[in-house]
Amino acid sequence: MEINSTRFGSQQVDPTNILFFPNGFPGFEKDRRFQLLHETNDNPVLYYIQSLDNPNLTLYAVSASHFGMHYEIMLTDEDILSLGSESLEAISILCIVSKDNNSEDGVVPHLLVP
Repeated sequence: MEINSTRFGSQQVDPTNILFFPNGFPGFEKDRRFQLLHETNDNPVLYYIQSLDNPNLTLYAVSASHFGMHYEIMLTDEDILSLGSESLEAISILCIVSKDNNSEDGVVPHLLVP
């Protein structure tokens, strides 16, 4: 499947890897389908959450553990299945970040809502 992004141009995405938010992404309720993109190296730090419904919407995200945060989220077996995962180990917690040239990493995490 080909998508267009104002940030990344034309991209090929695997339809089985689409992130789907049935109620929309919080704060962007009209945007339900997203693709997770990342840097092209073995250990990416910065991720991009690209809306497939709005080519102008790209959110930045970083693993919560990068900031020393270790969230404990209780998930039922039903929750895990609804995430399309077979195990907890396959699930990552990402924090949306904003650019901040004054911070050490160049970004500031939104830690209250991973």
